[in-house]
Amino acid sequence: MMEDYATGLEEQRNNTPVAWLRDIKYRILLCRSLKHDLYDYLIDCHSSLTYNHGKLNQESENETGTYSENFSRR
Repeated sequence: MMEDYATGLEEQRNNTPVAWLRDIKYRILLCRSLKHDLYDYLIDCHSSLTYNHGKLNQESENETGTYSENFSRR
């Protein structure tokens, strides 16, 4: 609908609103695309942080166990 209106304005040689309408249409499409990209990025970050946090906890537990074994041997 917006494109049809812009084309009608172009035919009337009224190009100022045409450029504005097409720019708005482009920005809306870009925002929709970025929204999905941002959502995917946040999911990836969350997954990565969850994995790394679990890995760090596991390493910390292993180090704690090693320290306690060394301490008990002394």
